[in-house]
Amino acid sequence: MVQLVVIDDDEQVTQFVASVLPRAELNITTCNDPEAGWELIRQIRPDIVMLDEVMPGLSGIELLGRIVNWDPAIEVALLTGQANTDLAVEAIQKGASAFLTKPITPCQTEGQSGTSDQRGRATQARHHARRRAVRQQQVQQYGGTQRPDAGRVFDDPANRPS
Repeated sequence: MVQLVVIDDDEQVTQFVASVLPRAELNITTCNDPEAGWELIRQIRPDIVMLDEVMPGLSGIELLGRIVNWDPAIEVALLTGQANTDLAVEAIQKGASAFLTKPITPCQTEGQSGTSDQRGRATQARHHARRRAVRQQQVQQYGGTQRPDAGRVFDDPANRPS
């Protein structure tokens, strides 16, 4: 099941997103506080995060940076009430997979949740990215070096031993 976290200080926005995307393959969690949202993300490690840019205490761009640094495989869509090209470019450069302007429509939110097949592929890619990151971290921790293609054989499910 795809995990989606929606973070916006406006409760109407989080309720709207949750109401237009209730699907069997989508588990939606909402939060109206960015710091609490960050803790929630770290707790449930979602597949997708939709977050507002302008929030008290912690901006969406700052939270985007935290998310991408913590787990770059999480897809992040930044929501904003300000159609600002510079902000959109900054968000995409910092790792956002989408930049949506408010008011958002059901079609925009549908596009972010994707089909179950797309989500399945994204989850599998995220799993492989995590495995590679852990493997690389272990190699660095023990002072070794790793060839760029090391472990690639087992990243392909068809090549894994049974």
